[in-house]
Order: sequence, then C-alpha cells, then structure tokens
Amino acid sequence: MASYVAFLGSIASHGERLLMEDLRRALWREDFDDVETVVAEDNILFRHEERPTSGLSEKLAYILLDRFEIDNVAPVRSREELLAAIAENPFTERFGSDGARTMFLAQQPFPEQFGLLESQFGGRGPELVAPGTRALHCAYPAGLKGSPLTADFIERRLGCRGTMRRIGDLQRIADKMDEN
Repeated sequence: MASYVAFLGSIASHGERLLMEDLRRALWREDFDDVETVVAEDNILFRHEERPTSGLSEKLAYILLDRFEIDNVAPVRSREELLAAIAENPFTERFGSDGARTMFLAQQPFPEQFGLLESQFGGRGPELVAPGTRALHCAYPAGLKGSPLTADFIERRLGCRGTMRRIGDLQRIADKMDEN
C-alpha cells in the first residue's frame, strides 16, 4: 500500500458540509485505507494499492459525485509528487510559506492555456504565476482577499479545475506523510 494525499475543493453540498465519517466510510468501501484529514478537512491522507495518481483523482471525484452528489475536483498526489510541487514553486523563497501557494490541477494545461492566463491577467494586480507539473504556482504579495487572481479566473483560462494550498500547509502535510 502506498500513501497519498487528496486536495479537495470545497466539500459543501446543498449548503451542508460533508461529514468526514461518511466520507471515510465511503472511501473504505472502495479500498482506501487509513483515511484521515490533515491541516484542514479538505486535505485527505490515505493509503491505497499503488496506482497512478490521476486515476485515484478520478476515482475519488467519482465517489464524491456518486455517493454524495458533490461535483468536486480531487487532485491526488503521492508524497514524492507533493515534495516535487513544493520544490518547484519559484515564489517560496521570496514570499515565504504563507505568500507562496500552489494550485493543484486536475490535469496538465497546454502551454497555450497558461499563455492565455498570463496575457489576460497581466497588469491586473501584483500577483505572480508560474506553471508547474499538474499545478500552477502563485504568489499573492498583497494577500489573497480581494485579489483578482481567483480560482475561478484561473480555471476558466487553464480549462481545468483545481484547488489551492499555502506552501506552509503543504510542508506540514508532507511532514505528516513522513510519519505514516
């Protein structure tokens, strides 16, 4: 069994929160083991028979839709993929673990899609973006609140869904994966 982390988008359904116990039970029935949350309820650590993380992402998104009627993005990464995403973020040193963020994407956007994001965002704010491996790395020098660089803006330009996390939280998740 290998260790993985899933980064869920908001897990609200019809105004109600998904109970972790219900999610844990549903995942257990589908061969996910040792399911637990870390840092926040939308970061799910689990063990599963080793397989490509893109397939696990699809499986998890299907379970959320089928069992809970929640249409959600559920990027899954192995510990190695998580550490690689942290390392490839070019903004961490300059903006710190709170100012640098990584948006995990459902798939790898084409370079043209990233170009569209850059061209349509350029000059709107102080935020910075850089492409990653099934990820978009961002810096929010003035903070996330009120930024025009929203997840919705990014998703429309990249043509895929994603969910964003602070680098500091990602490091805490990686540390927790080390313990397991």
